[in-house]
Amino acid sequence: MARQSDTRRLTLVTAHRFIGGPVWPWLLLLLVLVLAGCGVKGPPVPPERPLPPTVLDLTYRVTDQRVVLAWQLAAPLSKTAAGGSAFVVLRSRNRLDQPFCETCPLVFERVAVIPYVDAPENRFSTELALDPGYGYRFKVHLETGPAAGNDSNLVRFDVPAPAAEE
Repeated sequence: MARQSDTRRLTLVTAHRFIGGPVWPWLLLLLVLVLAGCGVKGPPVPPERPLPPTVLDLTYRVTDQRVVLAWQLAAPLSKTAAGGSAFVVLRSRNRLDQPFCETCPLVFERVAVIPYVDAPENRFSTELALDPGYGYRFKVHLETGPAAGNDSNLVRFDVPAPAAEE
């Protein structure tokens, strides 16, 4: 009979060690499962919005130290998108009397912001002053609120300095 009670005691001790034992490993496992199963997994991501339409077919015409840039949109904007939209004209220029660096990145600056208005055939244009003695590069994109569309094609031309009189 003593043998049965020893067996029961041994079984209870083994079960206690397996199930009960120290409590902290079970609490740690529970904490890991809770933290892995709920809450924010990463930084918040704003909902995706379609990009504004791309400016198509940027062209230029130079006359008397001025340039007329003209472009087109594939489709008109909706009334809601048109309210806060504007075309941004970007310019990069380099002096013609200095060698041009082919491997250097072009640095563009905003030179004009033109509010979007409905236009016939979705054609738009602007006129800008030029300084003689510079090589120019222009591109245009449409911004609607915080979103900016893809850049247009790049146009490039030079405006030579007037010839020195002898």
